[in-house]
Parts: sequence; C-alpha cells; structure tokens
Amino acid sequence: MTAPRGLRDGSDSRGMNIPLSPLLLGSLIAGCVGTILLVAFLVVQFQADPDPGGPRGQGEPPEGPPPLPPFPHLAFIVAMAFFALAWLAVLAAASRDQLMRRIDDMEARMVTLTTQYGEDRRTEGYVDGVHEATRPISPPAGLRSVPRPPQ
Repeated sequence: MTAPRGLRDGSDSRGMNIPLSPLLLGSLIAGCVGTILLVAFLVVQFQADPDPGGPRGQGEPPEGPPPLPPFPHLAFIVAMAFFALAWLAVLAAASRDQLMRRIDDMEARMVTLTTQYGEDRRTEGYVDGVHEATRPISPPAGLRSVPRPPQ
C-alpha cells in the first residue's frame, strides 16, 4: 500500500493536508493583514460622529437637501485595494501550486511508463535473441545442404 500524496513519512493522516509554498504562505499573510486593516478602518469609520455639524434643534426642518455621505478617506481606499489584491494573490498562488503538483505527478507517471516500456522492450529483445539462438539453422530455400565430413 502506498502512502497518500503529500505524506512523505508514510504516516496515516485523515485530516486535510495542504502543502504551503512560500508564495502561498506570503499571500495568505498579506491577505490576513489586508483583512485586519480593512476591518480596523470600518470599525473606526462606524464609531466616528456621523454629523460633525452639531445637533439641530428639535422640530426644525432640515435646510435644503440631505448632506452627501462622507467621502471615504484615501487610506480606506488603499486598504480596500490591498485587501482585494492580497486575496487575488492567494487565489493565484493556490492555483499555481495545484497546477505544479499536477505537472509533477504527470512527470512522475511519464518517467515510470517510459522506464517500464524500456524494460519491456529490452526483455522482449532478450527473449527474441534466445529464441533465435536456439532455433535450428535451416538452409535458405533453393540451396542444397552439404553434409559435414565426419571427424
């Protein structure tokens, strides 16, 4: 019985085993940092005072149209961009790692198949040679055989 893929020491593991390449690990760290940064900006924005103009008197109608929502700060936009790019990098790294594992598996299979084919051809050639060597020699058609002189 062979060990499952990914287990090099032959131990029996029933859990999920995802090999982490340095690129995937770095992308995951950047994605987590981007998520924490984005959540921190959202928490700060929701805790900020929504109406910096001060309280209005009770019963007074608002003057003019309602104010525009506050424009997000440039730092918040940068945090959103970092968040999106970091998680896209995680997806790209995971896809790359999976593709590389499949290519490595296919390469190992091809090496095994070509080695087995070579061994089969060599064995077949050896067997054909043995059959050829043990076959009695008969004269070609149309030629008369000459008896050997006694010794």
